Amino acid sequence: MAGDELKDFLTKKRVLKAQLTKFKEKIDFEKIDKSEGDLIVDKCKELKKKFEDVFDSIYTACDETVIDSYVEEQESILENIDETYLTVVRKFKTSNCCSSKTEVSDSVKLPKLSLPTFTGNINEWITFKDLFNAAVNNNSSLSDSQRLTYLKLSLKYEAFKIIQSIPVSDSNYKITWNLLEERYSNKREQVFALIKRLMSLQQIQSESTTALLNLVDNINEIIRSLDILKQNVEHFSDTLILYIILQKLDNSSRMWFER
Repeated sequence: MAGDELKDFLTKKRVLKAQLTKFKEKIDFEKIDKSEGDLIVDKCKELKKKFEDVFDSIYTACDETVIDSYVEEQESILENIDETYLTVVRKFKTSNCCSSKTEVSDSVKLPKLSLPTFTGNINEWITFKDLFNAAVNNNSSLSDSQRLTYLKLSLKYEAFKIIQSIPVSDSNYKITWNLLEERYSNKREQVFALIKRLMSLQQIQSESTTALLNLVDNINEIIRSLDILKQNVEHFSDTLILYIILQKLDNSSRMWFER
């Protein structure tokens, strides 16, 4: 089903690309008058919206491993449209000039950023959140639609499935981010995951400096994460006991215990 949907979206994309090519071939920038220029501007806006919609649909239906290639294709197409748009705007210096530049700057022409990745492992959420905030959320030059595109590129596997059906738009970014926060910023679940990780650390079977250093590094990382969650290792015995008790109960008893 998803494969059939993707084929339909890719067909729509090819049709739109053919329309864009024919549209640009008919433009003679030296001879167009003001009324023709206004029509070209309107057509650019229309094509841009259609491309954004079809690419949003493609992102929803395609495999996450090929999203990057579609993002690059979208950037190239929108840049092509913006080039035509700006050429006409500059030629006539219409009153729409200022708003045009604003719209163009908000298009999905993404600057290259080094993005962290998150797969849905709750142990990795705090680190991912800090890195993503530094690279994307705190970048004032980005629009929310660009932030959402970056977020979709950063998420993999389980985490990506949670938000894959949400279309890319300014209004959807905070909704998407809050959805992830609700899922992965559950403090108790984060602490439980860290305790589970601590208790699951492999026992050193024989004397090994490398294994010992690796164990120490893992423990220190867990302790730092607990500190971030304001769970001082000297004072979270109650949480530890609760975790151990819950692991020993059957599902029904656990549900009763947590009510």
